Amino acid sequence: MRRKQSLIASAAIGLVLAFSSCSRQEPVAPYISEFVNAYTDPNGYICVIGNDRGKRFMTSDTVRLLPDTVFRRLMVYAVNADSSSATIFSHYNVIASLPERPSPADKCSDPVSVRSVWISGGWMNLTIEVKALDKKHRIYAIDQSDSTKVAFLIYHDENGDIRSHTKKAYMSIPLDYYFETLSVNDTVSLSYINYENDTVKYQIKSGPVRKDEIKRALQEFSSAPQ
Repeated sequence: MRRKQSLIASAAIGLVLAFSSCSRQEPVAPYISEFVNAYTDPNGYICVIGNDRGKRFMTSDTVRLLPDTVFRRLMVYAVNADSSSATIFSHYNVIASLPERPSPADKCSDPVSVRSVWISGGWMNLTIEVKALDKKHRIYAIDQSDSTKVAFLIYHDENGDIRSHTKKAYMSIPLDYYFETLSVNDTVSLSYINYENDTVKYQIKSGPVRKDEIKRALQEFSSAPQ
């Protein structure tokens, strides 16, 4: 398995509900809200963002992250008049890590709500909601794939928290490891336990442009500063 060491999920793999943002000013139309790869400079500030359609924009930010690293972020930004730079309005952490292999500890997942799921740029992307009060939760993907299918289970550990307020989290599952298993228009399976204690299953087509997207994603991370 080829792991991308430049990919960091902030603070710790799978930590939810502790995502950071950097609100600088109110967005003015037209602005874009999407998942991107955010590159930091030697001082830890975002200097380049790359979207899942292969476009890159120079930018600057005031929130310090780890230096010389690529982060997956939900970014609210606007492309400037020069078409080569962008203004950041806010950004949020996206959980981005390789799926873990099943273990006995994974058998009793706490529930989640998946509000949206889609594939772009070599990633399976999710918007997730959990009920929480004041403790840190963990959420991550468990790999249930084999030689005939690509399948993931979303695992949630609410750490004994009270199910009080609804909080949102974002996840991107990298699909590059499954490049040889998937063919055009194959499906990727996703399952999770909801708050009614039902098992919910999604079947998502990988799409006709999947291979180009994954190659582009690999190029993004292989060219990132190490």
